[in-house]
Amino acid sequence: MHCVNCDRLLSDFEATRKHAITFKFLDLCKVCFEDVKTIIPTIDRRELMTEQEFDEAFDRGDLDCDFAMFISEHYDAWAKHQMLSYWEDPDAYEAFKERMVKNVSL
Repeated sequence: MHCVNCDRLLSDFEATRKHAITFKFLDLCKVCFEDVKTIIPTIDRRELMTEQEFDEAFDRGDLDCDFAMFISEHYDAWAKHQMLSYWEDPDAYEAFKERMVKNVSL
């Protein structure tokens, strides 16, 4: 599957992104999607992210809500001071990443 805008090859994560209202596949690569992501509501299959896609999304802050929810569910950290302590914990990050990133077998 290729991006309808620039013809780049889509990852599994990009190829399964849908419009949240019409449920139609967007078929946009991450570069082209950046231009429209604030105006198009989407449904993403985040479990299909590659490690690189995960790292980029995490660095941009796109996964902040997901990470906060993961921390609160797995570490029983609903209080702000508890949440912040896990936010900086590399073990919590790795556990979250392991849950979110697609396992790729070579």
